[in-house]
Amino acid sequence: MRIAFITRRHPPGVPSPTLFEAARLLGDWGAEITLIYPEEDPIDPREVREDHDLYLLNSGTEAALSLAGALDTLGARILNPFQATQRCRDRIVASRTLDAAGVLVPKSYLEGRPPSGHDLELFGIGDHLFGVDGEPFTITPVLREIGIRCARAFGLRVFGIDVVVSDGQPYVVDINPFPGFEGVPEAALRLADWIYAATSHISLSAVGAGGDEPAVPTMSPA
Repeated sequence: MRIAFITRRHPPGVPSPTLFEAARLLGDWGAEITLIYPEEDPIDPREVREDHDLYLLNSGTEAALSLAGALDTLGARILNPFQATQRCRDRIVASRTLDAAGVLVPKSYLEGRPPSGHDLELFGIGDHLFGVDGEPFTITPVLREIGIRCARAFGLRVFGIDVVVSDGQPYVVDINPFPGFEGVPEAALRLADWIYAATSHISLSAVGAGGDEPAVPTMSPA
């Protein structure tokens, strides 16, 4: 099992983030892990080869996205898919995607100005959804539906959603295709476990395909 992480170098002296801890766990379980830092080692697009079972896109830099795009044209399995990541990063496209999915976004979304209200976060790992409001909380049916709709609309299997509750109404103000999972209990273990299972047993060719096939068929609260 060969897994590559397209990422940025971790700053010295800062505690290891969830992604790197998940990579360590996967390595302990026998996976061959490669960390790719596109900014430090520019890659000639003509030399890009699909030589891993799965690529995890954990950076939104131009170099990282260019590499992911080149791999995508070769049919590489990428988590999250290149197109899904691109849709999340473009606010106009993201806004239209959310609107089509029936998810409320504030009028100030395109300006990057969230409405005033109570902030909370939703995180998705595979088919499981977690809520964090300073600390973990039980997902309500309304928030669960928002999480599922966002995941299906963008074709995401790993994600974070920033929500602001204003006058009792939840609004989505940001979508992150590979968040830090701060506040999610045992996040690194959960992430590594899902990646290992997905790489071992699940065909990821349809992950994030969007369209009529839901990317999250059985998402459930933690």
